[in-house]
Amino acid sequence: MAKEIKYPTSEWLETYINKNDCSLEDAECAWWDAQIDKGNPTPYDLDDEGEKAVKEITKGMAKSSHAVEDAFGHKRTRERKPNEDKRNIIAHLASKLSTFVDNTNISNIERQVDFTYNGVEYSITLTAHRKPKEGK
Repeated sequence: MAKEIKYPTSEWLETYINKNDCSLEDAECAWWDAQIDKGNPTPYDLDDEGEKAVKEITKGMAKSSHAVEDAFGHKRTRERKPNEDKRNIIAHLASKLSTFVDNTNISNIERQVDFTYNGVEYSITLTAHRKPKEGK
């Protein structure tokens, strides 16, 4: 059973316009925004066919793959080069920390070391800054 769409009453619109000193269009937008926030149906919602079409169009867009298309239309996957300097720094930090703190753990080999000191959990995050652009 589909939910019924609730439309704004003229009294509600007048009250909103007088209270917020805005146009009728702004008041209607506020009404529909509130309905959307509540999860209520609106006349702007897609039907089942529209939902299927959107799913088909957006299929595969959210993947975090590094596949790119070259100039010839071929799909290629880029491999990220490991940053050996960051890996060495993180490993060195972890080994030095493990001598005087508990539970030293490298949670990300190029980014983060987690450890416990006096019962409190901490983490150290390593950031490699880019070189500044010329002229700045």
